[in-house]
Amino acid sequence: ISRSLSVAREVSETMGVAVVAGSVCSIAKWHLRPCANDSRRNRQKTAHFPALDSVLVTAALHHAQVFYPPGEEPRARRFYAEALGLDEIERPATLRDHAGIWYAAPPGHVHLSADRELGLHPRRHFALRVDDLDAAVARLRAAGSRFEEAGPIPGWRRLYVFDPFGNKIELDEIPE
Repeated sequence: ISRSLSVAREVSETMGVAVVAGSVCSIAKWHLRPCANDSRRNRQKTAHFPALDSVLVTAALHHAQVFYPPGEEPRARRFYAEALGLDEIERPATLRDHAGIWYAAPPGHVHLSADRELGLHPRRHFALRVDDLDAAVARLRAAGSRFEEAGPIPGWRRLYVFDPFGNKIELDEIPE
């Protein structure tokens, strides 16, 4: 359906899904209507499929994938299971020929894959929501984890922790 993507600048509706500022707006060539985008290159039209107006498309994060050096499974387990407190889950049989470990982080997962190239970047991270940031930090500090301050977000308490391989993880305590 979609030929390219652009950022929506205002609330609009695309195929029955509300698109708000900063979200993605679908660009296509059929049954055209304007897309909420001020980019000259993307001032095309967005598809409108009347038959799909009642279809609700949802998306939710399923997993985040990070890498660890081959052979470092014991260190990975000490950090992710023991220090961070995540439960290891079974990987599909079809993936067992590749080294890796999966953890439940409801409602999603954290997937660890062995690779010599970790692809680290100072801003690349994933976030975990925690009920008690102080308790999580105390457990991670006792395990010798390295931390970094995170910029403030009103109403949230948060900071970054690094796994033993340099992967950055944001820990967020966000009131309901």
